[in-house]
Amino acid sequence: MSAEPARGSDRRRFKTRRVAGLALLAVGLLLLGAVATYSLYSGSARRGLSGLTTNLPEDLPNLQVSTVEATTSSYSLYPGQEIDPRFWDNPIWAQRPLDWGQRALLDGFRPVGGVPPPKGSLPRPLRIIIPLIGVDAQVRELRILDLGDSRAYETPDKIVGHIPETANPGEAGRAWFFGHLESPILGEGNIFRDLPKIPDLLRLGYEVYVIVENGSTTFLYKVSQPPQVIHETHFSIDESEGSSLALVTCVPRLVYDHRLVITATLVGAKG
Repeated sequence: MSAEPARGSDRRRFKTRRVAGLALLAVGLLLLGAVATYSLYSGSARRGLSGLTTNLPEDLPNLQVSTVEATTSSYSLYPGQEIDPRFWDNPIWAQRPLDWGQRALLDGFRPVGGVPPPKGSLPRPLRIIIPLIGVDAQVRELRILDLGDSRAYETPDKIVGHIPETANPGEAGRAWFFGHLESPILGEGNIFRDLPKIPDLLRLGYEVYVIVENGSTTFLYKVSQPPQVIHETHFSIDESEGSSLALVTCVPRLVYDHRLVITATLVGAKG
């Protein structure tokens, strides 16, 4: 009489183990599929990074700051008659001018010249604006975090981070600014989500300006060098002659193992 319940108990245990084994197999297959899908995506995304590097158009005029001071003279009642020939094959780009508010941001800058003041002599940055891609963000100095066996800068949380050991706006050297392309896990914002659009804008002939405020003076920078895409293991913060800034974000989406670096040179100041 006792053998029959024992056999029933064994069958139940076998069935439970079988179900558990099948469940583990299904989970393993799902994980394997997810890894394979991510591997295929990351490879494709990395190959697409070549589109973020571009040479600046040779036919662009050497813009002087004075040309951005008169904003209303370039407006026409019928702007469709004045589409730049560079955009005839893709006229939608010719319909993306700066709006009145954005153009007003470029008013009143005076050209800068001579030797810029040394690093550490001007106030730290408080605000950064990139009119063409709609960036208008607070800037904060990034702290160095002690990770025990290493040290690293904190990540910018819904702000643009400035590396405090680098130049301040208007000073000699290069000011380095970091912002998230996106932050799906930590939720730290996506202020530089449109930074990857800058290479295409440059390729189409747009002039890209960056405005940085420090509370007393506003500085105008113009993107003047081809964008760079650098693997994280080769990325480093460097200096430069004159006065410039670098905008950095992690690319590509969902991989983030490369750095897109946009470099701009100081061309004007006001205030």
